Amino acid sequence: MDVGVLILNYGGSYMFLEAEVYPMLYWGFWSVMATQFIFLLGVWISKRFDFRSFTYLLIYIVLFGLAGENLLTSINTYGHETSMASEEASFHMGVAGVTWAVSVLFLLLGIYRLTKK
Repeated sequence: MDVGVLILNYGGSYMFLEAEVYPMLYWGFWSVMATQFIFLLGVWISKRFDFRSFTYLLIYIVLFGLAGENLLTSINTYGHETSMASEEASFHMGVAGVTWAVSVLFLLLGIYRLTKK
């Protein structure tokens, strides 16, 4: 295997990722998260909707960011020099899934509070 190429095995099929893909994924993900936060803050400042709804949506953004960070960490195997790399990746993927599920609950709570009259 070439040093600059990582091979990921998904159910018998392989996916090749160049080493430069990971920084692009990180920058892309965090750019979208920052845009989401700025948009939420701008809408809240201009509309002054319920502070509790704003808090729920802010918690959603933070938890979703943590979920994305864990998912990106799980697929980035370039920094893992230990023999437990697959276990670390599995752990990070599990944490990402649970954090994502909890973030969706906060998103739904925020939307519910905004739409109820």
